[in-house]
Amino acid sequence: MNLTVTVLLRDTAKFFARYPHLRGNDALRWVEGDLDDFKFPDQPVSHIIHAASVPNLGGYDDWASEHICAGVIGMGRVLKLAAEKQVRALLVTSSGGVYTSVLEYQSESGFVEEVDSMAALTSEKVVYGQTKRMMEIMSAAEARKHGFKLAIARCFAFVGPYLPMNANYAIGNFIRDARAGKDIVIMGDGTPLRSYLYAADLAASLIRMLVKSRSGVPYNIAGKEVLSIKELALLVAQCHDMPTESVKVMTQVISGAPVNKYLADIDKASKEGLLCDSTSLVDAITRTSKWLDQKA
Repeated sequence: MNLTVTVLLRDTAKFFARYPHLRGNDALRWVEGDLDDFKFPDQPVSHIIHAASVPNLGGYDDWASEHICAGVIGMGRVLKLAAEKQVRALLVTSSGGVYTSVLEYQSESGFVEEVDSMAALTSEKVVYGQTKRMMEIMSAAEARKHGFKLAIARCFAFVGPYLPMNANYAIGNFIRDARAGKDIVIMGDGTPLRSYLYAADLAASLIRMLVKSRSGVPYNIAGKEVLSIKELALLVAQCHDMPTESVKVMTQVISGAPVNKYLADIDKASKEGLLCDSTSLVDAITRTSKWLDQKA
C-alpha cells in the first residue's frame, strides 16, 4: 500500500521497551513529545487518528484538572495539525462515556440539579465523558471550517492484548485471576450488563471508519454479545477450565433494583459496514490468554 505512519510518543525508550518488535520498521516514523506541544512532521499528512486518552488508573486527586487540560489543549493541537497539513480525514476516538456523564435529569416541574457536591462534578465519569464530548464538538467545528472529513468513534468496552490486568477493567482482572488459578471474585452483585469487542476487531472498525464513515456523524463501536458481569466471570472460568464454583459473588442482588447497563446500539455502524465483529467473546478471551502465555 506504500503507506508511512508517523506516531507521536511521549517516551520513545519506554515505548520500545514495551513494543520492541516495532523498532526498525521502515513504514513507521517516530516523533517524541507531548500532545499539547509536539513538533509537526515536515512530511505531508493525509489522515490523522487521534486516540490519546488517559483514564485515572492511579486514582489521583488532580486527575480531573490534568485530564481536561490535556484533552482540550491536545485536541486543539491535533486540529491545528489537520488544518495546516490540509488532511483528508481525521478520526477521533470518543467514548460511550459521553452517554453516562450527564448528571442532570428532567422532572415534571423542570430540570433538577442532580449535582450536590464538587466531588460529583469532578468525578471521573463526568470529567472523562464531558471532555470526550467537547473533543467531538471541537473537531466538528474545525472540520466544518476547513473541509476535512471527521470520523467519530464512540468506543465502549474491549478485550485483547495489552489490556491492563491490574486496573479497573473487570474482564482483565477476571482473566488475570483465572490464569493464576484463583477464584474470580465479584465485589458487586454481578448483574451489570456489558458487551466486549476484540481488540483486532476494534482496530479494523476504526480503519473502516476513517475511510467509509459519514463525516461528523458519531458511531458506537462495541461488541454485540450482551452478558452480565457474573456471566462474564463464568465464561472466563470456562475458557480456563475452571469450575463454576470458582466464581464468587460477594453482594446479594436487591430485588427490583435497576440494572446497571453500559451497552451500545450498534445498528448504525453495522448497517453501514463500519463495525467488524468477527471474533466471538469466547475466542477473544482465549486469544488474549494465549497472548499472555507467549509474552510470559
